[in-house]
Amino acid sequence: MAGAEARPVASVSDVGKTYGSGAAAVRALNHVSLEIRAGELVLLEGPSGSGKTTLLSVLGCILKPTSGSVKIAGREVSGLPEHRLPEVRLRHVGFVFQFFNLLPALTARENVQIPLDLKGVAAGEAKRKAAELLKAMGLGSKLDALPGALSGGEKQRVAIVRAIASEPDLLLADEPTAALDSSSGRGVMELLRECRRQQGRAVVAVSHDPRLREFADRIVRLEDGRLA
Repeated sequence: MAGAEARPVASVSDVGKTYGSGAAAVRALNHVSLEIRAGELVLLEGPSGSGKTTLLSVLGCILKPTSGSVKIAGREVSGLPEHRLPEVRLRHVGFVFQFFNLLPALTARENVQIPLDLKGVAAGEAKRKAAELLKAMGLGSKLDALPGALSGGEKQRVAIVRAIASEPDLLLADEPTAALDSSSGRGVMELLRECRRQQGRAVVAVSHDPRLREFADRIVRLEDGRLA
């Protein structure tokens, strides 16, 4: 569990996000303030349409807020131009998605190499590191397997390895267990918990599954775009 003095990895302050305008405007986030610290796993809960995925996207610099402040690794990012945001994501944020988002024509190792290639890691070193990470996650026999030959749990483990390969400060997971059976889902959550424990990352996961509560250091609930 995160200590009281753990450094802030990401924060939103008085953040609002509105889609559309005029009579058609939808307020997805309404004056949300939240700080995420290194070494903690935060679970975002709430009914459909409560703003969970919008908040995750704002934290990941995929969406810009309509109002308020967003800081990643101590740096204000809400006012950055769009062309600067990919660099922030590459350096500081890893993403894990419900349906894995692996490239089907690439092997497990090649999928993991993608963020390393984007960071400019030499090809040989990227290949070595990808293999090392996959082996550490129990996927040493799957290095050259295509996603179509992997089980759901194996695909999600590859996706997590890809997300942490570039050593981000913040790992964001959107319904990471929804496409998995209960046993595989538990394994994925244990892996996410281990990522934050051993590597000091902050992990924020969105889920509707109450069984995942036991893995969280903190549970944050959203309702109608506000912290409940």
